[in-house]
Amino acid sequence: MSYNQLDNYLEGKELAEELTTQIEERYVKTEHKRHLPVTIYDQWWKA
Repeated sequence: MSYNQLDNYLEGKELAEELTTQIEERYVKTEHKRHLPVTIYDQWWKA
């Protein structure tokens, strides 16, 4: 996929269904990269 195709997706323009599926699958697979790492100040892991 190209940057132009990604821009079109983000702008809500029509794309091939296969390309839309690829973009959405990649987003789900890389979700862990959008979270901050655990720090010593986090409390949720001390349960």
